[in-house]
Amino acid sequence: MTQPPGPSGPYGAGGYGQQPPGPGGGPYGPPQGPGFGAPGPYGGWPPAPPPRRRGLSSGAITAIVLGSLAAVGVVLFALAALVRAGQPQGTEKIAFPSTLEDGKYHRMDGNAQVEAQERQLQDKLPSNGTAKVATYSASSSGDPTAGGLAIAGAYGDIDVSSAKMRDDMLDGMRQSQSGEVVGGRREFTPGSGEVEVSCQLTRIAQGSTAVYAPACAWADHSTAATVLEIDLANTSPGDVDLEEFASVTARVKDKVTMPK
Repeated sequence: MTQPPGPSGPYGAGGYGQQPPGPGGGPYGPPQGPGFGAPGPYGGWPPAPPPRRRGLSSGAITAIVLGSLAAVGVVLFALAALVRAGQPQGTEKIAFPSTLEDGKYHRMDGNAQVEAQERQLQDKLPSNGTAKVATYSASSSGDPTAGGLAIAGAYGDIDVSSAKMRDDMLDGMRQSQSGEVVGGRREFTPGSGEVEVSCQLTRIAQGSTAVYAPACAWADHSTAATVLEIDLANTSPGDVDLEEFASVTARVKDKVTMPK
């Protein structure tokens, strides 16, 4: 029976690594058609194509990113102290440009899952706080194997210390069903040292495949957000440079925050 296509994700359409069944119902059987399922012109059977390597499909990547963001968001936006009703609001807001990191990452718009995630997080905020969620692909075409960034944050008047807010956001990653925190949390002051960033490494698995994803958080008096990177090349902890990703996060903060 033909399966309907999976939902579209921030990095493109796809399901969870399913392949069309081949003869005998197996997922990796040779396709039917000329040259397959019948002897060749000299009585021999043409060799079947090699089995496809199981990996992360676009749908799996979508599930990984949004699953991790959901855990972050529940902790972040459950904090009643994030925005105090009746107090002056912060002076900055979060807005997502079309590209980040000099055009390396491209904002993926119009994804129903991302929009639903933002609405869900917004519902947890007081009326004068604003939730912001976005995903960026490392490919302008949304190629899922290119990976990308996911950002979940909010702006308002934050009445919690920066260190506590960053810790609370990253603690949310520990509640993700798809991720497992690896190693300890580290603190950085990249660049000019004006932005404090907390980072940790998360092992995110889908089926038999796992990637190691850095996540970093910032918080100040107006804005707070977590930035998560998905890169399929990061198959071991040694593939990830947390200090370098802290610098990426500081640059992202600089680009997505602006005066109201």
